[in-house]
Amino acid sequence: MKQLFLCSYFAGVKSLFKQYASKKQLGKHVLFIPTAGNVERVQRLY
Repeated sequence: MKQLFLCSYFAGVKSLFKQYASKKQLGKHVLFIPTAGNVERVQRLY
């Protein structure tokens, strides 16, 4: 079964993730997708 550890602020849950990864025997690989931190320019159409 696939598992997902989803968080909005990784630095704040680093210790929790270490415990989770150790318990699930995930190794030392992390995929970080920084989409929430990407700022986009907004154009108003009115």
